[in-house]
Amino acid sequence: MAVLAGLILPADADEVVRKGPEAAWIRSVDVPAADPARADQIKNGISWLLADEQIIHRDYGYDDYSRTVYRIVDRPGLERGASIDLQFDPSKHKVTLNHLRIIRDGVVLDRLDDVKFDIFRQEKEAEKGVYDGWLTAHVNIDEVRVGDIVDYGETYEITPHVGKGLFFYSFSTEWEDPVGLIRTSITWPASQPLAIKPRGTEIKPTISASGTDSVYLWEIANPKPVKVEENVPTEFPAWGSIDISSTASWQSVIDAVQPYYKPAIAFPPAFAAKLDEIAARHPLPEDRMIQAMRLVQDEIRYVSLSMGSGSYIPRDPATVVQSGFGDCKDKALLLTSALARLGVSAQVALADLDHGRALDQHLPALRNFDHAIVKATIGTKAYWLDATNYLQGGDASNFPQPDYGFALPVFGSGELEKMPSPEPKSPTIKVAEEFFFPDKPGGQLTLSVLSTHEGADADYMRSKLASRSVSELSDAYLQYYSKRYPGIESAAKLEIFDNRDGDIINIRESYRLKRWPPTISPRTSRSKRPTSAPTCRPRPRWIAPDPSRLGRPFTAGTA
Repeated sequence: MAVLAGLILPADADEVVRKGPEAAWIRSVDVPAADPARADQIKNGISWLLADEQIIHRDYGYDDYSRTVYRIVDRPGLERGASIDLQFDPSKHKVTLNHLRIIRDGVVLDRLDDVKFDIFRQEKEAEKGVYDGWLTAHVNIDEVRVGDIVDYGETYEITPHVGKGLFFYSFSTEWEDPVGLIRTSITWPASQPLAIKPRGTEIKPTISASGTDSVYLWEIANPKPVKVEENVPTEFPAWGSIDISSTASWQSVIDAVQPYYKPAIAFPPAFAAKLDEIAARHPLPEDRMIQAMRLVQDEIRYVSLSMGSGSYIPRDPATVVQSGFGDCKDKALLLTSALARLGVSAQVALADLDHGRALDQHLPALRNFDHAIVKATIGTKAYWLDATNYLQGGDASNFPQPDYGFALPVFGSGELEKMPSPEPKSPTIKVAEEFFFPDKPGGQLTLSVLSTHEGADADYMRSKLASRSVSELSDAYLQYYSKRYPGIESAAKLEIFDNRDGDIINIRESYRLKRWPPTISPRTSRSKRPTSAPTCRPRPRWIAPDPSRLGRPFTAGTA
C-alpha cells in the first residue's frame, strides 16, 4: 500500500468534511436487538444491529444518508469498532458526520463534539499505476469499552461528474455476518420511476407517495447469514442483491459518455509519421490493426490518473502521446484514433475485468465498468483489442483477444455485446525433457528441456522476460531441477527463441549430472538403485509434459 500524501490541513478538510445534524428529510429508525440464537456466528467481535441507507434526489445529483449501529462484544471487537473511516472523492462529495453516539448500559453518550478528523490520501493501487484521488477521514473514538454500542450516521452530498441524470444504487440483501436490520429507502420523483432488478432474491420494496415523489423502501429483518464460497463464477449470484437505476436502457449510459470518445484526427508529428509508415508497409487492414495495437501497447506506458472527471473522461490522444502514458480510457481512444487514420473502423467499448460476465444480469450504470477496450471491424469480422496489454504477439488470425464477458461499444447498437470465448483446442504450454544417458559408468547424464509457450501464455512469458533477467530465470529453472536431481548443473546458457508474429516462445535449457550412476547414500534403499548402467548410448527418450512443472517460476497456463 502506497500513501501518496500525508495529513491534509484542517482548513482544506473543512470544505468537504463537516459536523452537523441530520437533515429534516431523514427518518429516525429504532435500533433492533441482536438475535441471541445467532451469537455463535458473530465475527471479529462485532455484532451488527442496523444498516440504514436513505437516499433522496437533488438538482445537483442526490444525497445519501447512512447510519450504522453495532455492539462491541469482545476484546478483538475493540480493534475494529473503536474507529470509523469516511472515504470520499473531494471533487464530487461533501461529507457531514451527523452523529456519533456511544450507548453504554442504556445511557447515551454524545461524542460528536469531540470528533477530530485525520484526513489522508491512500493510493491503494499505486503499485499498479492507478491513482484515484480518494481521501479518508479517520475518526478515532476515545474511551470505548467491550459491551458498548456504537451508533453513527453520515450524509454525502453527491454531484456526479458525468451523467448527472443517471442514478444507480445496489445493496446486498444478505450478509455473511448476522445483522439485526438491513434498511434501504430511496425518494425519487414519481415522474421518473426507478427500474429495479433483484438478483438471487425475491424481496420486493413497498412503494408509497410523498408529495410529488415516490418512496421505495426495503426492510430485511434478521436475515440468515450466507456462507460465500470462494471461486464462484461471476454469473452465479453468491448472495442476494438488488439493483436500482434511473434507467433500464444501456443507451442512456452511452449517451452520457459518447461525446468524450470521438476519435481524434490530430497527432504529434513523430507519432503521425509512425502511423504513415505502418500504412506504407502494410497494405492489408488486418496487418495495420495489429501494428497499431502494438505501437500503442509498447510505446505508451500505463498510468491511470483517475481523479475527478478523469474517472470517466479520457485525455486527448495528442496529450497522451506527448506525455508517454495513459490509462485504459486514454489508450483505447488513442488506438481507436490511430486505426481511423489507417482506414480501420474502430470504436471504444466499456468492459469490466472482474464482473463482466454478469453485466447482462445488472441494470445499466456507469459504475458497472472499470475498463475500456477497442472493437475493430474489418469487413464482417469484429476484433476485440486491449490497448493496455504489453508486448502482445500474433497476427489477426491468431492473436489472443480479451474475453471479459460483455462489453458496451460507445458507438454501437446501444446494447451489450457478448465477447467471443475461444475454446482451447490444444495445450498452450508444452514441456519436453530429453535425457541422454552416458555410454559407460561414471559418465555424464545430460538433460535438454524445451518449453514451448503459445498464444496468451507466450504473451505472459514475453512480458516476464522483459521484466526479469535471463540469468534469474535460468537460476529458477536450475533450482527446480536441483530438487529432483541433486548435483545437477547448467551445461549451457538459456536459449530463448521468440516468434512474435506467430506468438510462440521456445526456451531451451541444458543440464548435466557429473556422475552416473549417482552416488547412493548407505541409508538409501537398494531397491531404488538402478540395476545396471546403460552399456550403449540409447536413442533420445521424450517424456510427456510433467504437470508438476506448472509450478515452475514464470510459467503459467495449462499443460
